[in-house]
Amino acid sequence: MAGWAHHRPGGAGCAFVCSLLLQTAQLSMGDQHNRFEWKLERSFTSGSFTVVAVALPVSPSTDISAAVERVKALVSKGIKSLIADGVTAPWITQQSLSIARSIFARNQNGIGETIIDFGGAEILSIDRQHAEAGSRAVAHISMIVLDQDLGAL
Repeated sequence: MAGWAHHRPGGAGCAFVCSLLLQTAQLSMGDQHNRFEWKLERSFTSGSFTVVAVALPVSPSTDISAAVERVKALVSKGIKSLIADGVTAPWITQQSLSIARSIFARNQNGIGETIIDFGGAEILSIDRQHAEAGSRAVAHISMIVLDQDLGAL
């Protein structure tokens, strides 16, 4: 199970973009046997806005636990690496960078902190400082990609 929370009511958009990151990481694994989908289980606003999403197997008899944990770890480590080192994980696509940019922008425009709780020990906290570092990394990576695209012409 993966849950997302941030400190501003009306933030269901964060749940949507986080689920897209999880889906992208999942697709990069190429595992056709352990396929699953992310489903919104519940949302509530006691304190901070919280959304909980659950991974459901496409085939009900399939145990997807290990695959779900791998996907959550990929996303957590990938976003942390983007913020701390400015490096993109292999699963991060241009669409994923755009999604990360939108998460970072939300934290620079009034939301104090975005907390992505992947269950267990994996918690990703993005405050304004992390959001600024992440935004700089995305901008830098986007410029490199643009330079490569222009060089290919």
